[in-house]
Amino acid sequence: MVLKMLLHAGSGPWINKPPNDFAAYKEIRLDADRNVQPDIVASITAMPMIKDGAFDAVFCSHTLEHLYIFEVALALREFHRVLAPGGVVRIHIPDLQSIGGKLALDQLDTVAYISPCGPICAMDMIYGHQGAIGAGNLFMQHKTGFTKGTITRALEHAGFGKVDVRRDSFEMEVNAFRCADIS
Repeated sequence: MVLKMLLHAGSGPWINKPPNDFAAYKEIRLDADRNVQPDIVASITAMPMIKDGAFDAVFCSHTLEHLYIFEVALALREFHRVLAPGGVVRIHIPDLQSIGGKLALDQLDTVAYISPCGPICAMDMIYGHQGAIGAGNLFMQHKTGFTKGTITRALEHAGFGKVDVRRDSFEMEVNAFRCADIS
């Protein structure tokens, strides 16, 4: 049996685990912050040390929003490049459309939910986790945001085929598939 390979892009510390459906995959952790001790220290926007088609799946949770919009396009093209034909990228990102309701109700600083990092309000979802940023972790700043339409179009523009977006509270789970190469 050939072991499937998972690139955990923007892995963060070891406590950030991929979903259980990737449990049988060999996880390679990549992060720009060497302090989280990833297997590969690199930006998700440029991964030249990874061969084309080297991974069966890419998991990227709450990382794309930390990039500028032009960098998102670079990262998505890199995800497409390192995926084997038929591979999947799974992305978790804040859902700006659902956060918009909090803005409309003037609840920017009202706790929306409790995360492992502590209380999260709309301000954190839009601009980045204020507690972590205040503690000096500037990697946590958000530089862009997404709606269902913007992430779908960005993935399609990067070359992905089928894109499936599932919304859950203030988060989107996005699965996009690299089409099998036609010989």
